[in-house]
Amino acid sequence: MLSITEVWEYELEGLKLGGVFSWPLPVFVTLCGGAACLPAWRRLGFFSLAMGMAVAVWNAFPATGNHVYLECFLCLICALLDPVRSAEQQLLTRSVRWIGCVIMFFAGVQKLVHGYYTNGLMPSYLFQEPRFGRIFGWLLPASEAQRLHSYNGLDGSGPYLVSAPALLLASNAVWIFEIALAVALFVASTRRAAVFAGIVFVVLVESGAREIMFGVLFVSVLLMFLSTDANRFFVPIAAVVCVIVLLTQLGWLPVELH
Repeated sequence: MLSITEVWEYELEGLKLGGVFSWPLPVFVTLCGGAACLPAWRRLGFFSLAMGMAVAVWNAFPATGNHVYLECFLCLICALLDPVRSAEQQLLTRSVRWIGCVIMFFAGVQKLVHGYYTNGLMPSYLFQEPRFGRIFGWLLPASEAQRLHSYNGLDGSGPYLVSAPALLLASNAVWIFEIALAVALFVASTRRAAVFAGIVFVVLVESGAREIMFGVLFVSVLLMFLSTDANRFFVPIAAVVCVIVLLTQLGWLPVELH
């Protein structure tokens, strides 16, 4: 469902920018998604959907969102493993859980290694974008905010280093939380609490980043860590979000998603 919405969204976005809407790929992934819902066609449907998403990645590269690669990978896993068979269902669940842990762990590690979060450089640079400015604006003194706004992201502008304690604390809390969450998800005794903490974290991040599709996708991945089939109840919510995204791209809803 998310992959289908993603492809339609890419094509509609291109149309808004003055391009031509190309029907074949959206129609193809929609048919593949429908086939994936049918037991007899499930494997072929997911495999074809992964191939369709790979074409979408190729067409949009390098502007493709990172989460689209995750969607391709998950589609391939669903094509290889049959959730109807108990052993394969267990392997499927474990595979998705491992993917979730790896993503969170290395998301935190790369922020630490590159250093752009430890010194607050990345958040202060992103501050110039309105979607992030609304969030980080609460963490900066007015003088610092005005200084950062004056740079406009131009080549050679800066410096973007800040000394505001609140922003530095929040910036470092991000990578620390991501690494800690990966460990907490791995440990059975802390897994349930980690799932809910992770969902709150994703919601907080997406309130600024506005990467709606990634947020929905990763919440679904987090729900796989619960012993119950929580995704069954999350599907209607995800469906509503997908409809809102498409209606917004069509200009039928006055909602700002980016």
